[in-house]
Amino acid sequence: MWAQLKAILLLVTALLLGSFADGQTMTTIMGTDTVSSPVTGRLYLTTIPAFRAGKTLSGNIINITGLTRNVRYQVRMVAGGSLTNGSTTFPLSQINANVSAFRCVTNNHSFRLVTVPTGNQPLGATSNTATATNGIALATFETQGPSGASAVQLSFAMICLANSGTLNLVPGDDQAARAYGGLTIRFTLWWDDPNLGWTLLSTNIPSPNFSLGVTNAIELVLGPSPAVNFRLANASMYRQNQRITLNQQVQVSSNMPFNLLAYASSSNLSNGNATTTIPTNRVSLRITNIGVGAISSFTTLGVAATPATLTTSVERGLDQTFNFEYQLATGTATLIPGGTFNNNLTLRAIQL
Repeated sequence: MWAQLKAILLLVTALLLGSFADGQTMTTIMGTDTVSSPVTGRLYLTTIPAFRAGKTLSGNIINITGLTRNVRYQVRMVAGGSLTNGSTTFPLSQINANVSAFRCVTNNHSFRLVTVPTGNQPLGATSNTATATNGIALATFETQGPSGASAVQLSFAMICLANSGTLNLVPGDDQAARAYGGLTIRFTLWWDDPNLGWTLLSTNIPSPNFSLGVTNAIELVLGPSPAVNFRLANASMYRQNQRITLNQQVQVSSNMPFNLLAYASSSNLSNGNATTTIPTNRVSLRITNIGVGAISSFTTLGVAATPATLTTSVERGLDQTFNFEYQLATGTATLIPGGTFNNNLTLRAIQL
């Protein structure tokens, strides 16, 4: 006789609620006579793919005007304050600048671009504090030529996620993107004084107007072979409880702590004959990799009204894998005519 529990149905709760568009930054104008509008915009993390891969706020422009000297200039970006919602702080090491273009706008001089850093430049670097003497060098260039003023333009992107996506997993809201604000982004223009070295030429006025919106999200993905198949083929199998282990049965990603639950769609495993069934509560299960917050003992499988709770507050994380072990209690309840007996199993991840 075969007893078979299969057709696992995936049910995921606390998915993305609402949609949001990433904001854009305003133009920043700098020069010997400073007129400025600081970076303005918001990045949104609203889905697990966004937590995993990060988001980009592109189209940011710095217009640098009033360049009248034949010297070496440097444009720097300085971060001040922090991204916080009052109780949780988003790490600045996860916020980056990435320079995409540099061009002359009004050219009364001969320009030579000395260097533009490649790759992501994290705001949370040790050298980047809220003081005007530090920051990230976005571009270094030289001017030569006759008198008159020139202007250049620098394009860059603000990127959320520099290192591990796990660091992005901060608490959000269920229905609206919780704002992480208070970060000041400002730009400074320096020139290389032959006697004093790099000297501050101008700076714009900082304003805490760059923010991050976070929505709670959770994702549950089944493993490649999720079906649970018990086989009772001889007399000895009826005398001993049968066990099946399924490694990597599910994988869960969540920005909040969560629990895993399981329940069957019916109180009986059936072969289509209402008079010949196996009670679902003959099946119990547990998660075997205890380090993820699993309950070590077997829990009886019930229906939706009485689900089996398999964990106790698993910490937030990306791509956490869970190994399952199932047990079928044999004995007289399984001493029925042979056949294939089916039920549907639901595995559910719920954020706490």
